[in-house]
Amino acid sequence: MKIYKIILLAAILIIIAFVIKLSRTHDHDHDHAAAGQAVSAQEPAGDHDHDHAAASPAAGEDHDNESGAEEHDHESEGFIAVDSTWEKLVGLRTQEARIEPLLEIVTVPGVIVPDADRIAVVTPLIEAGVNCVMAAIGDRVNRGDELICLSSPEVGTLRADYDKARAEQSIAEANYRRMRKLWEEKIISERAWQEAERDRELAEVNLTYARKRLLAVGISEDQLDSPPEGHGTVGGSTIHLHAPLAGVITARNANLGEKVGTDDRLFEIIDLSRVWCEAELFEKDITRVRIGQLVRIRVAAWPDDVFSGRIFYIGGTLNERTRTLDVLVDIDNRHEKLKPGMFADAGIVTGEKARSLVIPVSAVMEDENLQIVFVKEGEGYHRHVITTGIRSGESIEVLSGIEPGAVVVTEGSYQLRSRARMQGVDPHAGHVH
Repeated sequence: MKIYKIILLAAILIIIAFVIKLSRTHDHDHDHAAAGQAVSAQEPAGDHDHDHAAASPAAGEDHDNESGAEEHDHESEGFIAVDSTWEKLVGLRTQEARIEPLLEIVTVPGVIVPDADRIAVVTPLIEAGVNCVMAAIGDRVNRGDELICLSSPEVGTLRADYDKARAEQSIAEANYRRMRKLWEEKIISERAWQEAERDRELAEVNLTYARKRLLAVGISEDQLDSPPEGHGTVGGSTIHLHAPLAGVITARNANLGEKVGTDDRLFEIIDLSRVWCEAELFEKDITRVRIGQLVRIRVAAWPDDVFSGRIFYIGGTLNERTRTLDVLVDIDNRHEKLKPGMFADAGIVTGEKARSLVIPVSAVMEDENLQIVFVKEGEGYHRHVITTGIRSGESIEVLSGIEPGAVVVTEGSYQLRSRARMQGVDPHAGHVH
């Protein structure tokens, strides 16, 4: 009996819980319906369409954003993002493209050579022995400085003949004057006076001949009557050779005690205050070059210096092997920076453009048969394909591809190209204007 009561009580509780749950569900549905009716009562019928229309622009807005993203991606094609730390690490440098006058220059290869009028070779004019050498290779000498002392028995003989001729001429001159006075006083015949005159003239001829023979073997005018002393002088047989021009001794082939002859080049002296550039003008440029044109010379030893000269000679015959024409340029070299044998780039100025868009030559790269530059734009760089014109020294004309004011990379282009490949930038990307 007790068990039945418990079961009955449990059944009643279950029924009560079900009724309560059912009641709550019904109340919730009723409240929701009431709220819907209230909203419907407060809003016009057309407002629903307004909400739908408002939703449509949102969808369109997403579409526009999508299109803008695609456009942005297209604009950034070829863009290389970098930061200042990386720029400093690779030593990246830039320069602005600008409008300026530009010289039209034909650049040809050349080599520095001495001015042929400023080279002197010192050789003995007679066989002799070396008594003393007073100059060494590399010495700077002035015109007239003593270089070497030679001794030759033949010089001694020639000097003796000169002294004899000088004495005979002196006697003949005195005899002529005495005989002339006697003839004027009618003491001697005219024939005797004429013989004295003939003897004087013959003596003068012999003296002149002896003098010229000494000069011909290298004896200077001031040493004819005052033979040099010292350096092993024996009976006036010494010859002192002097520098014929001021310059630098570039060769010496003389040693104490050795015998030298007329074929021996004892010294070579070069005046380097002016030099020549021997350039090779290509056949296609012949019509653009003429005598007197300005030439700008550059050599590897002095990369920051430009040496100026002018063309004074253009060859008349084309080299059949190289198809070039020889051109000689006279250059002021007062500081003697240019040395014979240096290779040179000779820029022959053939004209001038008043306005050209110019950038440094170092900014231009060759990439797959294209000429490119990297231009700084915002927080990075873009690759631009350009077309170039004439080159003038370290500057080059840009015909298309960039505008004036563009900031181009002059150092670090290769690192930028490598970084672009690492970032997956299209290597063919570029702007052509």
